[in-house]
Amino acid sequence: MWQDIEIEVERIDGARDEINEKYKMTEKPKGKLQDKVDIAVDSIVQLSIGLREGEEISPADAFMLVPVVAGAFSTTPDIKALVTKSIESRAARKDAYKI
Repeated sequence: MWQDIEIEVERIDGARDEINEKYKMTEKPKGKLQDKVDIAVDSIVQLSIGLREGEEISPADAFMLVPVVAGAFSTTPDIKALVTKSIESRAARKDAYKI
């Protein structure tokens, strides 16, 4: 009986190792930084300010939003410029999330 259990455990371990090896060779896809910033801006604006897709962000809200989003990408140089670009182009992205 113990021998049967050992054989089954070895079979399962072998199958697990085979699957792990298969996925080691694949790398996770990396999105474009501007796309990530756009999603961050759109999400924060929709959840915290309550604006819908395509609605413009007021200058006062944009002033507060830039450091918040830039803080999430703090290791990226010139991130504030990318966030500002994302805020300015928000109206043009209004259909980006529709299915």
